[in-house]
Order: sequence, then structure tokens, then C-alpha cells
Amino acid sequence: MNKSVLQKSIILILCSCILFSICPVYAFAAENQKERVVRIGVPDDTYDKINGNGKRSGYGYEYLQKIAGYTGWKYEYVDCTLENCFDKLKNDELDIIEGISYTEERAETMLFSAIPMGDERYYVYVKPDHTDISSSDTASFNGKKIGVLMDYLPEMVLNEWEKKYDLHTQHVNVSNNEDALKKIADGEIDVFVSLEDSRLGGYGMVALTNIGSSKIYFAIGQSHSDLKTKLDNAMRRITDDNPYYADELHKQFLSVDSVYFLTGEEQKWLSEHGAIKIGYLINDGGVSTLDTETGKVSGLIMDYTQLAQNCLEV
Repeated sequence: MNKSVLQKSIILILCSCILFSICPVYAFAAENQKERVVRIGVPDDTYDKINGNGKRSGYGYEYLQKIAGYTGWKYEYVDCTLENCFDKLKNDELDIIEGISYTEERAETMLFSAIPMGDERYYVYVKPDHTDISSSDTASFNGKKIGVLMDYLPEMVLNEWEKKYDLHTQHVNVSNNEDALKKIADGEIDVFVSLEDSRLGGYGMVALTNIGSSKIYFAIGQSHSDLKTKLDNAMRRITDDNPYYADELHKQFLSVDSVYFLTGEEQKWLSEHGAIKIGYLINDGGVSTLDTETGKVSGLIMDYTQLAQNCLEV
């Protein structure tokens, strides 16, 4: 074999080795680039809303879109209520459900994401003119009729809160916020418990006090452990890239400000007392500083008192 033929043979062998080593990589990449359609169940519109134009938005929707950026998934949304969402998940008509609280009973029939998708926070909502109830005086809740979804997590959270403060109230079952608002208007209840929901402000309701919270997860069909693995990996990468991602979503879509109402007795005291005098140190490094030329005080004490004043409805 002459030198030229030998060189050509070697080159051919090397090219073949390179080609065979690359082909599996391309095949693997092509397989991974295939969009997997994941069926999503949305039990209510707390975390996933549809506007009049059919466009989705909300905490859960944005979180899933972020996850899709890591997994390449495409989503198909399936209509369901809380009850039949679970049935559809068990019957393999769904792959994932948004915003589900973990319980040992549920864990027997479904999988849960390793990382919570967030916290659901429960508030007592009240009309602004209901000044006989105060968050600073928990005893003022005694004897009041509280609307709550009975025999479910909201009532469990309420029970724990009442036990903590030794309160005795009357629970009245409400099926949803619409039902609660009607019962408020009809005088059947004094306040009601609901998930944090900024939309309730549009109905003249304010969040009086937070009574507790629980972690929420993505629930996955029991036969789809592969989906869970990819979901968990994507959520970990999101957390690594932005540890405050869930907090940012919460602030954007769910956050409400608790409003403190002065009771009639407190309002009477304030009107009789007049302006409240607050003492401060003339020069207390960042806390309070007096400008001797203008007479103005700056620092943390001014920011804090201004914030406290804005939190009061008087």
C-alpha cells in the first residue's frame, strides 16, 4: 500500500469515528427537542386567570411558563373543579394540577413537586365600616359569624388561629368568595376567610388580618414520575438562578395590604387626645437626624411613623 492510499484510509477511518460519535448526540438532541404536551388542571382562578380575550395570566401561569423554558414543555389546559381535578389526575386525564396543598391522604394517590410553588395565605376580610372588630384586639372576634369553607383547609387554618387566641366564633359555610360577599351583604356573616386575593378590594372588602398560611405544590399524576423529575429539576434551576422568583410572582399577582381599623373606642380616644407626640434623639445615626436650619427630622423614625400612619384607616 503506497503512502497516499494509507493516508486516505486513515482519514476515512477517523471521519467514520467522528461521524458515529456525533450521530447519537444529534439523535439525543432531536429527541429532547420534541415538545412534550403536558396537560394542566386549574382548580380555580386564584393562580391562573383568563381575561375576556381568552388570554391567561397569573401566578401559576407565569410559573409554568418559566418551567417550560427549562423543559421545553407545551401545555394543554383542561377545565376542572377542585374535586374532579383530582379524579382526572387519578384517571390519567391530567398530568399536573396547580396550587395544591400537601396532605398525607393525597400523597397516597398523587405525587408532589419537591419544592413548593409558593405559599397560600389566609386573611379575614371585612367591610371598612365594621369598626367593632379589630386586629389588635383579637377578643373582638368573639361571638362573630365568620364565613369559611367548612371541613377544608381554610377552616383548619381558622381553627388553629382561634385556638391560639382562645376565640369562640360561629362558623358559617361559604362555597366561594361570591357566596361570602352575598352573605356579607345580607348580614348573614360579619367577616369571611379567604385566600389572599387583591381583587376583593374591588368589592369594598379589606384584609383585616392574616390568620395563617400553608405551602402549595404542583401535584403530578402518580404514573408520571418522569414528569416529576423534570419538574423538580426545572424548579431547582429557577431557584438557583433567582432565589426570590416566587416572592416576585406573589407580589405581582397576589399580594394584598392588611389595613388596620381603629375601633370606635380608639377613635374616640384619638379625637380627645389630639396629635400624638413622638420623642426622638437629635442625632442617632440613621434613625433620627435633626436639620437645625430647617427644623426637619429625617431617618428611619420618620419613614416608620409615616408608614404606620398610612396603615391606619381613621
